[in-house]
Amino acid sequence: MAADKHQGGPAKHWTVRIRLAVETSGSNGARSITEETLQQMGLAAEGEPELTDFFMDGPRPCWYVITKPDLPGLDSITPDDAPTRFKLMTRELAGVPFMGHGNNHCGLWEWLPDNWGSATRRLFPHSAIRAAGIYISDGTTSGMWPGRGSL
Repeated sequence: MAADKHQGGPAKHWTVRIRLAVETSGSNGARSITEETLQQMGLAAEGEPELTDFFMDGPRPCWYVITKPDLPGLDSITPDDAPTRFKLMTRELAGVPFMGHGNNHCGLWEWLPDNWGSATRRLFPHSAIRAAGIYISDGTTSGMWPGRGSL
């Protein structure tokens, strides 16, 4: 069958993690902003996000949020590689300048603005998002998220 020929073998199991730096006073706000951001991307979270608080530039509280999106719409795509999955996941974020790279098996793309002024904040769906990263792997790589250890 033509679909099987494009798949190149058995279906891959993809691991996707989205990491956000969210400026908000509490974990409930970080959770809510993450959910809203995923909805604006056309995604939903699978399970509860991992939340870690930190302070940025003094007393402004921020939260690192790592979440696993539910990807039922990306079960069968061609080509079945990390860059294509990234493009499909971020299609609603036109204008957000992600930087990074990927290959057939994995990739890491990040949005790390130089300036957190109001113009930069309007690039991402929610103004409280200060930085973002998207990690995608099919499991044939080490599965390491830079700076966070094993996923």
